[in-house]
Amino acid sequence: MYPTMRRIKQQMPLDEAKEILKQGKTGILAITYQDEPTMVPLNFVYENDTIWFHCAKSGHKLDVIQKNPKVSFCVIAEDEIVPEKYSTKYQSVLAYGKASIIEEEKEKFHALTLLIAKYCPMQGPSGKAYIEQGIENTGIVKIEIDHISGKFHE
Repeated sequence: MYPTMRRIKQQMPLDEAKEILKQGKTGILAITYQDEPTMVPLNFVYENDTIWFHCAKSGHKLDVIQKNPKVSFCVIAEDEIVPEKYSTKYQSVLAYGKASIIEEEKEKFHALTLLIAKYCPMQGPSGKAYIEQGIENTGIVKIEIDHISGKFHE
């Protein structure tokens, strides 16, 4: 069961929340290992209710995901203090889902192509060569999203 929004007036329409996932530059992955939560900021790409990110092929984050694939992911699109109103103007999205480590090369190539298109669009055809050169040593994690919740305050 996913948390429900208490201040329903601040709930963002789903299509706007998905747009923030598409456009966001940095996301924060939340994972839990042996009842100890941790968060990891990272670059990511969103497509069709799926988030992908790249990482090393081994390490703590992957060990945790293998033991507990339930994750949450946060993207903050706007965060502006409004001192005269004692308030904050913000937009944020939380996504909940299950993470898995991708081994299949075709899917890894797809995720890496999306990441390069998002973060290095000026690279064009050289991006494909870059992927081919490093794909063997690159880890890819896929989050299949079960629930998305967006919130805003103006």
